[in-house]
Amino acid sequence: MNEPQSEGLTPLVLVVDDDEGARLLTEIALTNAEFRVVQAENGKDALDVFRAERPDIVLLDVNMPVMDGFDACHELRKLPGGESVPVLMVTGHEDIGSINRAYEVGATDFLTKSSNWEMIAHRVRYMLRAARAFSEMEKNRESLSSAQRIAHMGGWEWRAESNRFFLSQEVCDMFGLTQDDYEGSHERFMSYVDSEDLERVRQP
Repeated sequence: MNEPQSEGLTPLVLVVDDDEGARLLTEIALTNAEFRVVQAENGKDALDVFRAERPDIVLLDVNMPVMDGFDACHELRKLPGGESVPVLMVTGHEDIGSINRAYEVGATDFLTKSSNWEMIAHRVRYMLRAARAFSEMEKNRESLSSAQRIAHMGGWEWRAESNRFFLSQEVCDMFGLTQDDYEGSHERFMSYVDSEDLERVRQP
């Protein structure tokens, strides 16, 4: 996972809005909340700023000239580091269509514009906290996967409500399977158990 350049520093927020006044008020609110801020006035400029600055989070207005927020978010997700950065879409629209489209192009969350600028700072802080938690979870998962691969060990999970079994990649490798080959049924799982251990595995 690509780390932002501001790792270990005060989080850097990219604010993208064609309204200079809105950008200024957002920057003041975020600066007062002890964030660093860089700005862009349209989606195209936002992509250039993202490449140069690697912000920790992006606040992206929807309606802008040159490139709107939807297209900018879609293109941002293709950039190195852009696939995982939190993106908060900010707009005056409250219709379901705009909300759905924001999520379809990869937005992390959706915020309707208001005069409560402090609320933006709170939302940014929450989203960064959630992003850090997810990043740590991914690092732990990758560490476990590496340890299992080195030790030639694997794991499986049984979900009782559906009676389905899920195999780790290491287990699949041991049996020469791909995740697509294994459909997760109880019968298929039991077929891989050694005959000497079968009765013990079947015991509750």
